[in-house]
Amino acid sequence: MFELFIFISFALILFYLAFNQRISDIALICIILFSVITGEALNLFVYRATAYTGHSGVPLFIIFAGALLGWAVFRLTLISVRLFNLRPIFVFPVFIFITLSAPLIEFLGVQSGLWYWLKPYEPLSFLSLIGVWKFYFIFVFLPVLPFLVRCCISCK
Repeated sequence: MFELFIFISFALILFYLAFNQRISDIALICIILFSVITGEALNLFVYRATAYTGHSGVPLFIIFAGALLGWAVFRLTLISVRLFNLRPIFVFPVFIFITLSAPLIEFLGVQSGLWYWLKPYEPLSFLSLIGVWKFYFIFVFLPVLPFLVRCCISCK
């Protein structure tokens, strides 16, 4: 049921963006999709840190959920900057602050049984929090940065 929700959400957002001719948002989602696929392939074949319940490989909803998460963080950052009328210099700190929720997403996935860690980690230790945030930042949030920079430059 959760997988169906992710697929439908993804399709509706892409349909909405295509209808409103938001090509840059569609390009961002495609770039994040490629990045998430790369990160999950590294996780599956090299690091072997997590496994997914009921799947032999990486379930597709993880890839689409990662793309939606990156796009949502992009939009939420822009909304926050505009809502509080912040100067472009504050975009990056707002972005970093929003991305700090990534370990929470990982732990919710583990607690709900969608995936589990293959290596024993102390779930709330500082190093595991940093490691989870680093993985999400590199493969989900890093592709968002050029688009944020472009938005900041065009807002001047």
